[in-house]
Amino acid sequence: MKRDLPIVFRKAALGDALQLAVLHEACFGGCGYVVIPPMDQLADHFEEAVRLSNDTGSYPFIVATKGEKIVGFVVAEYNRQKPYQAYIGTIDVDPGCRREHIGRDLLLKIEENIDRANRGRVPVKITAHVHARNTASQKLFESMGYRTTTRESGFYSRTQDAWVFLKEHVPSPRPSL
Repeated sequence: MKRDLPIVFRKAALGDALQLAVLHEACFGGCGYVVIPPMDQLADHFEEAVRLSNDTGSYPFIVATKGEKIVGFVVAEYNRQKPYQAYIGTIDVDPGCRREHIGRDLLLKIEENIDRANRGRVPVKITAHVHARNTASQKLFESMGYRTTTRESGFYSRTQDAWVFLKEHVPSPRPSL
């Protein structure tokens, strides 16, 4: 899919649940290391995640759209307690839209959202798990200033490991979205 339409970033909405589930399946359904539940359960999961994001503000959930189609999303959890921490639960980009910098832009947007929740007060430790074989995602995080800290055995399943990525994120002076 060419970048003929502009990419628009916004907060996830309840009506997005099915598109989010379909996109997650497209991203991870055939990878062999993530177990994807049936579509109705997956859509229910995303609906609950969006609801939690909207209700608490501690779970930023941002989608990237081209026209009406969701082509990417990122969801995180922000811990307002000391030490200030955030965890990126997943970042998904439509396989047909990869290499358009959507993943990078989603990470920037989630960091800006964390800045706003943090009110720019202190640095935040942002972590994420990335499958040990997912080199494209590893390169994305490294290009954004994240570094690998440890390899977590059996994170995805008994035989599927993940790298833990960490960024000591210093708040930007002008957060948006």
